[in-house]
Formats: sequence, structure tokens, C-alpha cells
Amino acid sequence: MRWLSAPFRWYRSVYFERPWLFILVTLILCEAAAVAFILVSPKKYTASAIIMPIIADKPDQRLLGGDSTQGVASLLFGGQKAPPEFDRFMQTLASTTLAERLLQDPEFLQAFFANEWDPETRSWVPPRGPAAWVKAQVAKAAGLPPYTPPSADRIRDAIQDSINMKAGVASNAQVVTYDHTDPQAALYVLRTVIADNDQVNREQIANQISSLISRINALLSSTTDLTMRDTLIPLLVEQRRRQLAVQGDTPFAIDVIDPPTVSVDPTSPKPLLLLVIIGVFAIFAASSALIFRITLRGLGDLANATK
Repeated sequence: MRWLSAPFRWYRSVYFERPWLFILVTLILCEAAAVAFILVSPKKYTASAIIMPIIADKPDQRLLGGDSTQGVASLLFGGQKAPPEFDRFMQTLASTTLAERLLQDPEFLQAFFANEWDPETRSWVPPRGPAAWVKAQVAKAAGLPPYTPPSADRIRDAIQDSINMKAGVASNAQVVTYDHTDPQAALYVLRTVIADNDQVNREQIANQISSLISRINALLSSTTDLTMRDTLIPLLVEQRRRQLAVQGDTPFAIDVIDPPTVSVDPTSPKPLLLLVIIGVFAIFAASSALIFRITLRGLGDLANATK
């Protein structure tokens, strides 16, 4: 590293003797590092969709017990609480049940963990690239477990880390986004996660309804008490109506207001924003270093004067 000694000595002399040049050189060095980072960082594309609770005015929602007197406007502007199906959908996004379902989809796994799939050997390998190597070395030094192929736990954790939610214009709407280096893979992953999670909710509710219908039928078969039968029959009719709604072919737990689409241009890294941020940081850091030096020199002069 001897070749660094001369530039370092020059930089140190500039720090003490030419403050404005020190700030300029620091700015240039930081911007050069930012440019290098931009050049080596993979471009990412963002897939996005807008979802919101199913509006209670819809016929299938009325079958599920929604109140048709609550209108569309009240839901859009926050006057109506999101139905339980929507809350359930949001919760199961981070569930092991969804992860286990996605684990059975090889195409999804190869897109979601693209950096770990080797198409030549058709096998899973540790993540590739400088950032992945550094992360692996840090994990090894920290004594963390070695690399393992995709599992339900890894899928669940990766969904929580990479599928992002933010509030939409409407109070109950959610904008769902996912970033990937391949725009088509980004679109496929987001579309699959939303569809499979909705199906998970549909199947779970359908199983609950079927179990409840079986229990009601068993009670009806075992009793001749008219009061009991008058109580059970309306319950059975209601569950049959709910079962009809669950068996539809439209989304069960959510309304997909804006189906998944993917950005045409890369959304990260953002060169201009990064260069501006790094530039401001470089100027601030260099100025702070100079102020620190001047303060120390002033304190030293003051100490000498009091002797």
C-alpha cells in the first residue's frame, strides 16, 4: 500500500494548509465513489399494484354479511372500517402458510431467488456478487449458519423484507410494490404473491364454512326440537350463502383496483439523487473536519496564552 502514502500526505497537507481545496478534493473523491457505486449496482425495476377492501355494496360481499347501506364513498374516504377478509389478507402475507404454498412453485422460487438459482446445473447456489460475498463473510465471522436453499421460513422472511406496502390516495387502499433486477420477474413475483395469498384466504374460509355447515347439519339430524331447528335453519342458510360467495372466481379478500404493472425504466439506483446526497454529505463532512481542526487550534492557542 506504499502507493497510497504520497496521495495521503498531500491530502493531509491540504487539510492543514488549503481548506477550500480540501473541501473540493473531498467532494470529488466522494462523488467518484458514488459514480463507481452506481456503475456496479444492478438496476432494479418496480412492480406495483393497488389493492383495497371489497366494497360492501357488491353482491358477493353482501353474501358475506356486508352492510349494503354503507356506500362506496364512505369506504374510500375512511368512514367504513375495512372488512375482516382484508385484515386477514394483510396478515397472511407474512404467514408460513403462504410461504409453504409458494415453496411448491418452482417458477416462483427461481424468480424470487434469482441470484441463487444456477440454470446450467439447475441447482441452488449461494448468492453471487460483491455485496453477497461481503454479507457471507460477515455472517461467517459472526458464526451464523451457512447458506441453505430456499425454505418456507426464508420465503416468509423475504416477503416481509421485499414486499412493501404504503397507503394509497384512498384511506383504505394499499400500494403494494416489489423490486427486482428483471422487470418480468418483478411482475411475476408480485402477481403470484397477491393471487396465492388471496387463494390461501379463500381456502381457509371455505374450510371453516364447510366445517360449520357439517356441524349444523349434524345438529339438525339429531334433534326434533322445533325451537332448536328454527334457530339452526337460518344459520345454515347464511352459511350456504357465504359458501356460494367463497366459490366465486373473482378475488375473495381484496379488490385489485390497479393490477400489477412494472416500471419501464429502472427505479434504482437513482443517479441524480444519489450524487446530490453524497455531494451534500461530502461538503458537510469536510467542513465539519475543518471546523474541528480550527477549534482544536484555537483551544491550543488559548492554553498557550494562559501559561
